[in-house]
Amino acid sequence: MFIAVIALLLAGFAQAGLFNFGTMQQDRVMLVEPGKSAVGRIYVFNIHGDRATHVKAGISGTLPPEFTVTFLPPLHTAHYNVSGVLMPSEENVVVEPVDISTLPKQKPETTDNETEWITMGSVDGFVPAKVLIINVTADKDLPLWKEYDLTVTALANWFDVRESGPVSVGQARDFKFTVRTVTTQYSEEEVASPPAAAASPLSPQEQNIWFYATVGLAVLVLALLAYVLLSRKKR
Repeated sequence: MFIAVIALLLAGFAQAGLFNFGTMQQDRVMLVEPGKSAVGRIYVFNIHGDRATHVKAGISGTLPPEFTVTFLPPLHTAHYNVSGVLMPSEENVVVEPVDISTLPKQKPETTDNETEWITMGSVDGFVPAKVLIINVTADKDLPLWKEYDLTVTALANWFDVRESGPVSVGQARDFKFTVRTVTTQYSEEEVASPPAAAASPLSPQEQNIWFYATVGLAVLVLALLAYVLLSRKKR
């Protein structure tokens, strides 16, 4: 299942910049065996902008400490000369703008491990997207068949030139995953039936209630029997 989101921001200076943060999430559920790892993928593309999109990923939701989450490519600091000013950028991936009119109609061979060619219903052709991999490792002692929430926040940044000089513009977006612990190994074993729970003794109050109810029932039966006998004698 793919979920695509496209965002456009327009800068307000003389030479307005188009900032495009296109994303596509592959699946929402990650199945992981205790002691092993599973991966989720987020695709980032830039077909409607004219500025490079710098993306930094992190975890905004909290998983139990028995999980370890890493990102590929890893977070690193790069430096860019933006209109004569050196600007740092903490990022996992950077996505250069692509002219939508030049998209190939046939899927090209992928030579870059960080790039995947994807399709969307509203776009004619194959779109180059950077792949952000979320690697989740589960501790071997985690219980099976449990679900945990994982929220990955991706922060997109663009550089632009304003009246005061080069600036950085940002936008954040959350991606929600469900992490489920599973096993692929089949096992079947008969287990002893749990012992039946012993009946708890009645409290003194409950005993009194049963006593009076029993006496009342006996009196009612005797009264009905006496009524029947008297009715027969009158006849």
